[in-house]
Amino acid sequence: MMKNQYFVLLAAIGICFLSPLALRTALAQEVELPEVVVYDFPDSSIAGREATSSITIIDRDEIEQSGASDVYELISGRVPGVFVDQRGIFNYGIGPGSSGSVSIRGLGGTPNDQVLVLIDGQPTKMGIFGHPIPDAYPLQDVERVEVLRGSHSLHYGDLAMGGVINIITRSLRTEDGISTRLLAGGGEYHSYQAGIQQSGKVDDFSYSASILRRETEGHRPNSAFRGWNANLKAGYHISKNWQMVFNGWGEDFSVEDPGPVFAPHTEDTRDVIRAGGGVTVYNTFDSTRGAFTAYGQKGKHDFTGYDGWKSHDRTLGLTGYQSFETIADNVMEIGGDIQDSGGDGENVDIEKDFGRFYDTQGGIYLDDQHIFWDLLTVQAGVRLQMVEHADTQWLPRFGARYQLTGSTVLHSQISRGYRSPTIRDLYLFPPSSLDLDPEEAWSSELGIRQSFGSFLSIDLTGYYIDAENLIVYMPPQAENTGGLVNKGIELSSVITPCDWFEMLISYTYLDQNHRIEGLAPNVLNWINRVIWREYSLQSTTSLVDDLHFSDRNEDYCVTDLKLSYTLNETAIFTFKINNIFDEDYEMVEGYPMPGRWVWGEVSVTF
Repeated sequence: MMKNQYFVLLAAIGICFLSPLALRTALAQEVELPEVVVYDFPDSSIAGREATSSITIIDRDEIEQSGASDVYELISGRVPGVFVDQRGIFNYGIGPGSSGSVSIRGLGGTPNDQVLVLIDGQPTKMGIFGHPIPDAYPLQDVERVEVLRGSHSLHYGDLAMGGVINIITRSLRTEDGISTRLLAGGGEYHSYQAGIQQSGKVDDFSYSASILRRETEGHRPNSAFRGWNANLKAGYHISKNWQMVFNGWGEDFSVEDPGPVFAPHTEDTRDVIRAGGGVTVYNTFDSTRGAFTAYGQKGKHDFTGYDGWKSHDRTLGLTGYQSFETIADNVMEIGGDIQDSGGDGENVDIEKDFGRFYDTQGGIYLDDQHIFWDLLTVQAGVRLQMVEHADTQWLPRFGARYQLTGSTVLHSQISRGYRSPTIRDLYLFPPSSLDLDPEEAWSSELGIRQSFGSFLSIDLTGYYIDAENLIVYMPPQAENTGGLVNKGIELSSVITPCDWFEMLISYTYLDQNHRIEGLAPNVLNWINRVIWREYSLQSTTSLVDDLHFSDRNEDYCVTDLKLSYTLNETAIFTFKINNIFDEDYEMVEGYPMPGRWVWGEVSVTF
């Protein structure tokens, strides 16, 4: 039985309370009213502020077509340079033995603290260990996903050393009314999910809320997952120039870790309860615009079924920016943030209290973007980062984009990223140390984007990363002794020979001077999609070469097949065969992935 499902009640109350208001407005639509001006609510997109960066944007249409169940599954097959390991159905897990470690251009960290994950522009992480929570990002309430590759600490500060993943929740309605979407699906291994998502608008107030339940017994003994996810988003138009948006989220899940096949676990259950949210005030004027956010999140982790670990963590923060167009073709942005995070942990098996610790850090930055002759965009900026237990950090970035022809764009960038030592690094368990410096990485890239009408588009990028001061656990204490050089090539392409067929291809080549377990030098993903009338047929294939484990390297090729049918633009029926060729493979050493298994679902919108 799941406990403390207060976030489910929050979303349920939001739906039940707000639905009558929206319905009342819908019933009153026949009344003739004076014409009003409709203003869109801004969202937390970061794409417009990253003119020279390598960025992949996955919109709601592609999310619907993908057949993926969560953000990590979505990006791992569509974004070059990104690799995410898995170990089963729904269940990424948490703590030792877990999967869901995302690496971008070979940087990810163990735990996964070299990539920053944002929800609506707000950092989301476990306050003690600094890593994101992979099982917290289902796709039901996601409008768009933006992935920045390479170091981006200028705007986003800590943890953005390898890259940034920005998860944007559902857009708020701009017209009065109400819309509801029901989702139900199920498959083998007693797996199912069911959810409801609703959005509505009344005058200047708009909202979106959702609840999702997921369960599976898993394809291995003792690999079950049971969890709730909930989201609530509300916006209010203060005036033509000012808008306020609130977002809240939560998850309550229990995962079982079956352990590696050579040392299986029998009673390893890990319970996680997390919730967070924030308030953002947007302003939009003719020559200036900005956003200011206050956010917070809390978590409770109980691993007493595994090793006796229990912890509470929380993060509080403020972030904001303001951009100015003071002269023609120039945008200057000033921003900053401050964050306080930490928590307490104990081991109840040995009655050991590790104490309560918090760490505060923040920074300010200046970023300028100028367009010359309508062809050349130059972007340059610097961030001053202040960190407890470390010297002040200067984090510059320089980038350029040149429109060579109407269909050819050249782009380049060099930037410095960093990761501050976490609470775990500084205080908890041997070999923690207060003498640790932040990890840092210089990241550079050069690329070309080429389109051939609507038939073919290609984006080819080469990159070079020099990381140093990497924290290595060397008893009796941790030290900044690690260094790493990653270089590689990323290729993404969309081929559309006709209006009923398209192919999406992404390829990553990664060369590391020191190979890291769980990464492969060659990864190829391609998607074939046929759309005919109300039907859509899609195959998704992942080819991984030389995935590195401690005692071997592994190759595999996995293909999924998905068939969808849309009825009257209100109902979508989906049938999916995962791993259709029954490939035997692992992505986490000792955790074999499921063989062939089937899944079906239906969604109805009204």
